[in-house]
Amino acid sequence: MSFAFYSRALAVLPLAVAYPIMVGVTLLIVGVAGYLWLDADLDALQVIGMAVVFAGVTLISRKANGSAEEERK
Repeated sequence: MSFAFYSRALAVLPLAVAYPIMVGVTLLIVGVAGYLWLDADLDALQVIGMAVVFAGVTLISRKANGSAEEERK
């Protein structure tokens, strides 16, 4: 299922944007799924870590998207 979403994302987004987003979102999905369905414990430090990684991936993908748009001009 994730391959289908990733393939669809690659059809409309550059690889430099789609891949980091996929990695960041996968991290969040696994953490939340483990907490909800497997009763895994998430302490505050782990939640903060996931947020920092996701924010970093978001910033990198925004930078990559901006430089890809500049190259098109």
